[in-house]
Amino acid sequence: MENTIKKINSTITKTELVRFGKFLLVGFSGTLVDFMLFFFLIFLGLSTLYANILSYSSGIINNFFWNHLWTFKTNNNKPFNTFAKFLLVSLVCMALNTGGTVFLEMPFSKLRGNANSAAMLAKLAATGLVIIWNYLMNRFWAFKPKVNRENHD
Repeated sequence: MENTIKKINSTITKTELVRFGKFLLVGFSGTLVDFMLFFFLIFLGLSTLYANILSYSSGIINNFFWNHLWTFKTNNNKPFNTFAKFLLVSLVCMALNTGGTVFLEMPFSKLRGNANSAAMLAKLAATGLVIIWNYLMNRFWAFKPKVNRENHD
């Protein structure tokens, strides 16, 4: 346990905090895209399930673009592999987000009495639950910098 705490403390540097801040800003922009499209699709009468899948997918595209160029500044020669990993992480997050949104919609509906506001509150709560997992998987797997094997053999 002590080694785990030391590893976490050594990972939390100023650079890492700045990177996390960038990740949050990018995520916020993707969330705006996601929520605006979600609200519009709900307003048009699309079901919560399909509206969330379509809107979340638009956020995925936005976030990959900005995380690739700005947050993690990926300079690898295999951007397709990075995108595939990012997409996998994002799809797991979408499943968690969609499941959480649909699961929480009914309890929020009972509290609020308005189905549209309940769906939005449920989506907000579900989004908050997946942020940390999303960052850690992207930081240490999808956008993980390549290690120069010559220096580590």
